Amino acid sequence: MKYLYCLLLAGLAASSAWAQTDFSGKWVISESRIDWGMAPHWILSAGFNIKQDTSQITIERRLLDQQMVEHPYTAELNFDCSPTQTPTLSNGTRKESLKWSDDKKTFVITASSVGSDGAPGPAVTETWSLLDGGKTLLDERHVEQSNGMTYTSKAYYDRN
Repeated sequence: MKYLYCLLLAGLAASSAWAQTDFSGKWVISESRIDWGMAPHWILSAGFNIKQDTSQITIERRLLDQQMVEHPYTAELNFDCSPTQTPTLSNGTRKESLKWSDDKKTFVITASSVGSDGAPGPAVTETWSLLDGGKTLLDERHVEQSNGMTYTSKAYYDRN
């Protein structure tokens, strides 16, 4: 009986060691904490609504256009690194994939897009992590535009 109890405890410890950090919740941009870098202020999402289960994460973004008007955008990303394809606001397509870090505390989203005219859009790499005991989401973005311009930004989002 003691042996069975030890096996059960070991199994629970192992499963929690491999569980991904849970990013679920509503997140609102923290303007005062953002390192905009060279990025225009409308380039970052105004917030997120995130739902996560054991095999995928659904990220509902509130994107801003150049006039600061919000537009919803939803991506369902699989944890097995397989790419997903989603229509963009401009009738193009965005291809995204997600890869967890080895410790399952952060993940990287890699995205590329193609416009409705077939022209390539920006290549984006985002590294997401939770700070302050899960109260703050940090989105570190590196963007390479099709014209060669690159910029990096750090955006902080508060759990709402």
